[in-house]
Amino acid sequence: MRFKLIFSVDRVKSPLPILPVHYQYPVSCWIYKTIREGNPDYRGWLKKNGFISSRQVFKIFTFSNFLLNENEYEIRGDRIMLLSDSIEMVLSSLVNTDITEYVKALFTGQELSLGDKKSRVFFELRDVVPLDEQLNEKTRLRLISPVVISPDFVKEENKIPEAFLNPQDDEYKFYFFKNLIEKELIKKGKNPAQAKMDLEDAEMEILSKPKKVDTPIKSGNNGTKNIPAYSFEFEIKAPEHLIKNGFYGGFGTLNSKGFGCAEIVEEEEEYPYYGR
Repeated sequence: MRFKLIFSVDRVKSPLPILPVHYQYPVSCWIYKTIREGNPDYRGWLKKNGFISSRQVFKIFTFSNFLLNENEYEIRGDRIMLLSDSIEMVLSSLVNTDITEYVKALFTGQELSLGDKKSRVFFELRDVVPLDEQLNEKTRLRLISPVVISPDFVKEENKIPEAFLNPQDDEYKFYFFKNLIEKELIKKGKNPAQAKMDLEDAEMEILSKPKKVDTPIKSGNNGTKNIPAYSFEFEIKAPEHLIKNGFYGGFGTLNSKGFGCAEIVEEEEEYPYYGR
């Protein structure tokens, strides 16, 4: 399922709302903490809704960058100056049941604080809106958070891949689709390391010039690692259930850390937003 989260900026606590450009990791921590603390039977809820297999926990969700029109922000070096009192983002999850009421009850009214020693912004989550979007076996999509493609299969959720691919690599599309098959096995409670490629008719065409986004995330011992990710528009043709794995669970890897969220592109649509 997919939801639009609508935040209001707390102008009392944040009279000059300036964010670090890289805010994805703390948003990820906030989402997971909200889920964990909002449900006493955390593991039971995860298992019921497809987040857990018999082997380990998988956080099969992704989220977008903040979606801001060009008149709602200014880039100032490594900072984003928010000009609007309201911002939106997409939260998307590969779950087996309708969790609309749960997500609304869990997230609405929650507070979010983003920043560092240099600047900080306080938000309140004002509304959660479920999104009803239609996919088919050939869909044009736009990344609203950059995608990470790696040949590595990461077994543990907090581990970071060692190798990364860029869209010019010959194996990029192979591992793009392999990840979708791994998600299918996870969804069925099977070992994703057993993913096999047998998609002769699967195609993925990149339609815009990829934009590289190096994003720092925590990587063991409180250190950080720059993750090379890419944003672009693309068209995908594959079995619908595999496209849904990417659309709802995120394309590529590190989805729960804010990578691989995409939106459907309508015909003749322009490209007006920060992070898209």
